[in-house]
Amino acid sequence: MATQTVTRNTGSSAAGAPRNGTTARKNWIGGAFGWLWLLVVLIPIYWIVITSFKTSANYFGTNPLIPPSSPTLDNYKMVLEADFLRYFGNSLIVTVGATVPAVLISFMAAFAIVRGGGRWLKAV
Repeated sequence: MATQTVTRNTGSSAAGAPRNGTTARKNWIGGAFGWLWLLVVLIPIYWIVITSFKTSANYFGTNPLIPPSSPTLDNYKMVLEADFLRYFGNSLIVTVGATVPAVLISFMAAFAIVRGGGRWLKAV
């Protein structure tokens, strides 16, 4: 009987190494667009948080992106004193009432497309 032996490739081209001695190019354009997109997303969030701690006079009197010199919680007090829980509950009812049927119909449609076969199966 013959015994089989397995040999490993011990050459210079290990898995994951660049081929033919080339180095991977840095994607600096993609990185620049990534940082730009991060600013586009974070600046409005920063603006909302900073504005929530300002009074109306302070907001309209200074640059909106500069933090307030004397932060206040009056805006949060006004929201909580109003009928906030009712408005939040109404929003929650509408959101759940629209999302749950849409997800259920989408699941049923996906099941019909995948299990039913036909011409739509190749589109998936």
